[in-house]
Amino acid sequence: MKTPFLCQARRLFVLALLPFVAATASESPSLLLEKGIYAEEVEQNLDSAIKIYTQISAEAAANRSVVAQAQYRLAVCYQKQGKKEEAIRVLNELVQSPSDLATVTKAREALGTLGAPTSEEVTIRKVTFPVASDWFISLSEDGRFLAYKPVGTRDLAVCELATAKSWIVSKATEDSWVRGYAMISPDGKWIAYDQNDYSAIVVSKIDGSETHALWERKSSDESGLVWGWSSDSLQAFVGVQTQTVPRAILAVELKTGAKREIARLPKPNTNGAAWSEISSDGKYVAYRVGSYPRTIVLADLVSGREEVIVDRDAGDFVLFADNDTRLLFSKRGDRGNELWSIAIKEGKPVGQAQLLRSNLGGIKPFGVTRDNAFYYRSSWKNNADNIWVMEGLFIMPKANPVMLGPEIRRMS
Repeated sequence: MKTPFLCQARRLFVLALLPFVAATASESPSLLLEKGIYAEEVEQNLDSAIKIYTQISAEAAANRSVVAQAQYRLAVCYQKQGKKEEAIRVLNELVQSPSDLATVTKAREALGTLGAPTSEEVTIRKVTFPVASDWFISLSEDGRFLAYKPVGTRDLAVCELATAKSWIVSKATEDSWVRGYAMISPDGKWIAYDQNDYSAIVVSKIDGSETHALWERKSSDESGLVWGWSSDSLQAFVGVQTQTVPRAILAVELKTGAKREIARLPKPNTNGAAWSEISSDGKYVAYRVGSYPRTIVLADLVSGREEVIVDRDAGDFVLFADNDTRLLFSKRGDRGNELWSIAIKEGKPVGQAQLLRSNLGGIKPFGVTRDNAFYYRSSWKNNADNIWVMEGLFIMPKANPVMLGPEIRRMS
């Protein structure tokens, strides 16, 4: 039972604290910035500085100059902690909402130092598609042709984007139709696609002529998928599996139909593998694994070595880009889906991953062109008004990256 004396004492104690609470709550953004600088530079307490800079960013929207300086210093702290991706994210946010010109200029320079494009360098534009479609499938490497399924059909068609001319490559019948996978060759002259519920892989010239089978199933439980093409367009890569046999990747000669097994992968449903992408030399496969933690793995098909590229929160896709020297992938971030890239060499990641774009929403890629234009649709909606291209994704980092420095005017 509480006595009147104890209750009165507690009330007096709370009243005595009120001036201190009010003083803390009323600290100006400028004063908080000074405290953050002191914690960062004098006390070397990065966690405390990060907490203060984050508070300024969240609570001092009216004072954009102070917020900009706090965001820049927040990026500096993240880089000091070795959290490069967090530093890039904060710097890109700063560039996207400029107010303090000097600070924003430093943020742009810092992004260049870190080897990441600014949000201003990455541009997005809408592509006009002239016909109704139920499904967009594949883009040619020069960005000239887009394969798709016309609305309400199981046909396979191709559109030349520059001229808006389109034609049917494979007309569906009761016995023959395209399930939904197709790949245009790097030279833009051929298109390989599945038929009859993955029972056959067929190739045609891009105009629909000279159609012939590349692969046909030998048993009812066998299925095949088009995985890609060799860089010289002379071979198509076909993934073949049964319910009991791990997936084999075949290189099939376009002219002769000769088949050569180049790798054998674990059965997908034993390790949760999904969204597989093969390099144009047939040496490496990148694929997504699992649901939690959701990872992205790069496998060397010759040695069997595997490298984990993303150890958690992987998104829905991974693609080879920039002449197979980079992987482009999505990742689930605190602010929605994000687009990332990482350099690769001889089947291994080089350096750290770079954040290219945040707040993407749900997207479905068609492919990356030779000049690194990324074509996709948003929100998984298959309509003609929903095709986009993202350009300016990759820039070269400076030869000798340096640690970001604060170089920010202190507030008095």
